Amino acid sequence: MMEDEVETYWGRRWGATSEIGKLRTVLMHRPGDELKAIDDSTRWLWVGKPDIPKAQREHDAMARAVKDEGVEVHYLNRSVENRAKMYFMRDQASVTRGGVILSRMALDIRRGEERFVASRLGELNVPILRTIHGGGTLEGGNFMFLDSETVLIGVGVRTNREGFRQASDVLTTQGVKSVIAVPQSAYLHTFPSGYVHLDVAFNVVDTDLVVVYPEGVPYELIELVRERKMRMIEVPREEALRMSTNFLVLRPRKIMTASGNEQTRKALEREGVEVIEAGVDELMKGGGSVRCMTMPLMRDEVERGK
Repeated sequence: MMEDEVETYWGRRWGATSEIGKLRTVLMHRPGDELKAIDDSTRWLWVGKPDIPKAQREHDAMARAVKDEGVEVHYLNRSVENRAKMYFMRDQASVTRGGVILSRMALDIRRGEERFVASRLGELNVPILRTIHGGGTLEGGNFMFLDSETVLIGVGVRTNREGFRQASDVLTTQGVKSVIAVPQSAYLHTFPSGYVHLDVAFNVVDTDLVVVYPEGVPYELIELVRERKMRMIEVPREEALRMSTNFLVLRPRKIMTASGNEQTRKALEREGVEVIEAGVDELMKGGGSVRCMTMPLMRDEVERGK
């Protein structure tokens, strides 16, 4: 299919080839009664028991702020009983050129979320380019464009080598020149922790700027960023734990992030980044922040060197 035929077949030019192109359309899920399932915060990897009305107010405010930036917000609009982490919409699919790679979730408490997302994407006419299957696992929090020709995929307990291989097949077909496996830290069942998704320790702000928590990524990634001559903002541990790298880029050098990470915010502003803060403390008890709660379905292309 020729590139100019895409809209004829699918209605719109779905997908993204960067983390930073101007955001046009996003998929979100407003948390609801499924949060009542949380009765054992250790099993659910949660901090305490959620205050559902407060979580909904925070989510509504964040969605309004996204809409105020001119972004089209679609909602999942599905009943998701006993899937308390469903509102972390980043994980169920990885968005790339022309559509998505549908995930296969690693945790039993999240398995099955994929079918709700697949159904909604079908309604929206978003192409599903591949569904991770067999022994593969892949979660969107581990999928990130460094630039249009380079994709980073965190590999560990949530995304395995087979998931990496299957995703790489799609990306290579699309012309991505380099798909890089980024080893992720692990955790034991007796002490759930670790930086299991790439986006809780690393994120891209612009073509020449990234934010990183060095203890959460391998040194090889730091070397790669230096080779690309990208500037790095290093965040302190206490703010990394408050998800200071887990922000949503609205356009180059403009982001939406959780409030309360003052050192990171000031460092970003010194680099000319416009920062919009969102109060999401209750939502973050589930282990994610603004990036985790948003699935960008359409971004503008970013010209190389811009």
